[in-house]
Amino acid sequence: MSNDRARTTKQELFNYKTTGCFGRYLVQNKLPIEFISTTMSMDEISQLSFAKDIRTKLDFELLIQRDIDKKRAIESIGKYISPDPESAFNSKENNGIFLPPLIAALVDTQGNKDLSVSYPDCQPDLITDEYGETYKRTWGALFEISLYEDPNGTPYIHDQNGESKEVKINLKHATFSAKLGRDVDSGGRLVVIDGQHRLYALKELMRSDEHKDKIKNLVIPVCIVYSPESTQTNVSDGTPSIPDVLRKLFIDVNTNAMSVSGHFRILLANDDVGQMLCNSLCSLLLNENVTNGGSKLALVEWNTKTDKESKTISKRYTISSIGVIYDALKDLFTTKNGLSILEYLLHIEEIRHEFDFGLTDENEPAPQSKDFPWRDIPYANRDQIKNQIAKYISPCIQAIFFDTPAYFQLAEIFEREKKSLESEATERNSDALYAQIVLDYLNQFDALDNQKAIARYESFVENVDEAYMGSTIPQIIRYNVFQKGLLTAWFSMLELGQRLNLAPMVVTKLFIRILQHSLDLGVFENDLRHQYLQETIYDGIRIRPSKESRKQISRLILAPLGNDKFSKSIAEDAAKLDIGVPEEQLKNSLVKLGDSSATIYLNSLHTQLVKSFSKEYRSRGDLGANEIATLLELEKRKDETKKLKRNDKSIIIDNNFDLKIREHIKQDFELGKEQLDDAIEYTTVCDELMQDNSDDGNEE
Repeated sequence: MSNDRARTTKQELFNYKTTGCFGRYLVQNKLPIEFISTTMSMDEISQLSFAKDIRTKLDFELLIQRDIDKKRAIESIGKYISPDPESAFNSKENNGIFLPPLIAALVDTQGNKDLSVSYPDCQPDLITDEYGETYKRTWGALFEISLYEDPNGTPYIHDQNGESKEVKINLKHATFSAKLGRDVDSGGRLVVIDGQHRLYALKELMRSDEHKDKIKNLVIPVCIVYSPESTQTNVSDGTPSIPDVLRKLFIDVNTNAMSVSGHFRILLANDDVGQMLCNSLCSLLLNENVTNGGSKLALVEWNTKTDKESKTISKRYTISSIGVIYDALKDLFTTKNGLSILEYLLHIEEIRHEFDFGLTDENEPAPQSKDFPWRDIPYANRDQIKNQIAKYISPCIQAIFFDTPAYFQLAEIFEREKKSLESEATERNSDALYAQIVLDYLNQFDALDNQKAIARYESFVENVDEAYMGSTIPQIIRYNVFQKGLLTAWFSMLELGQRLNLAPMVVTKLFIRILQHSLDLGVFENDLRHQYLQETIYDGIRIRPSKESRKQISRLILAPLGNDKFSKSIAEDAAKLDIGVPEEQLKNSLVKLGDSSATIYLNSLHTQLVKSFSKEYRSRGDLGANEIATLLELEKRKDETKKLKRNDKSIIIDNNFDLKIREHIKQDFELGKEQLDDAIEYTTVCDELMQDNSDDGNEE
């Protein structure tokens, strides 16, 4: 009997056993990941689980992994694996098929499918028999890996009784044994983290009388991965847990996959506070209802299918998008000042004494990273940061998008249309089923894979959109650039709150009132007659998707604070919250913020008017030929003196072209200022000569 034969027939206590090639990814100071590359027959694929088959305390973490596009799986992959006789997939050119390996992560579960944070502690063992040495590691009653001695094999470090020894093993032959649970049983699960659509198609085809005989002899390559050091003792000492490793593996294997959206790469990652915050926000929204049932998460886009859509608000009934929120927060909190505001938001002083950033080369405690606390958070402290995010920041973001009256009205429209679906679902006719499928999609994010249900969903979307367009809600509030602008305005309020030592949630409540007031005043209403909006936030009827527009939107939200009466009312309301800041001091601070916001807004408007006129004067229909000729000559002189100044610093640049441009835009600017003063209900002050550092780079 051969060495291999003897070992593969040996009986074990585990209910699943396979042999294959062994491999290990190990980079210095990184957690090792090991794998067994093997195969499975169609009878064995029942051993593989989907992410939806297990759950964690934060249901959202696995909700984002269960998002299988069943239609694509069946129509594309299914037709490729088992084509219909008349299908193009059944042509001679398409007769050969090959499926890339499924990647399955081994996890441990307790009763009711709950995901364990760790494996049992590992017990190494060395067995010597007539065939040589077997290097075995056993993780409790969960799984076991056996590697075999080979004098001509690959070096391997085996630990035994606290001592490490280098041996040589046969990488081509390893045995993996596991106790895999079913249904509500405790035990392991082989969760597919890459290839869920392939697995779904295979399982569906095996249930089909038409197709199962065609594929019954398929053998599928499978790569089983596990984190050998994520054991109970190690995890309690700071080693990454199984959910953390699973999330990281999912990101790594799907980084370049078209089927995984940018949302998922944000939500499954833990690299920075923005990613943790978006995950925390979604978890919070998942477990809160809008009004009469139904998760608030349905109103925030978190699972769109493409990277481009993930960076915008693409559904016509949603309030915002995780991609929009993340991009705005990343821009705001990765600056030096932003990191300081983030520490204030996180109440970092509550936990600062817990941080350990390691040691320097001189064996001294290392200082925190220059990017902390946005990123470079010690692994041992990540749960603390997540707790601070959930406690202090997520509720603020939720309040902005669900408590601001304009956004609350959007949610109410959504809920009203959902009630129509609920009414349909109770009726005794065939349409009731399709209404219920749509409700399950909106409330529980179940798949929407029935054509009649899809048609009902599209009708629902049309109804919500029609009600929204017919309402008095300002349409600008759903634009990406506006939402990034409002978060920028919130950031400015947080700067004020930090100086005055106000709680971030108090600042957020004040900001919500300021935001709604600016909307109620109609300062963003664009009917082409509002000159103060043109060339800075709008180009005609089109909103300008630029970074400068975002800043201008932020300034315009805050500008009404320059009205002494309005800021006084804000300060009076704040005083009722016992905030510890004198009412007059808060009022004066708010007025100052409003005044400066309006002044910078007007300065930027003036700068943009000058830039636009300078670029467009040659083709403007309101200028005569002589005036255009004059401007051309003045611009030529300016350019000539600029060139001469490069060699002779004493030369003064001819600025008559700039002065002439200012004369041309003066009337438009003064009209814009007058209109702005009327809109925000006080007389603004500006310095036309102040040059703002504008940035016209597109947001998208």
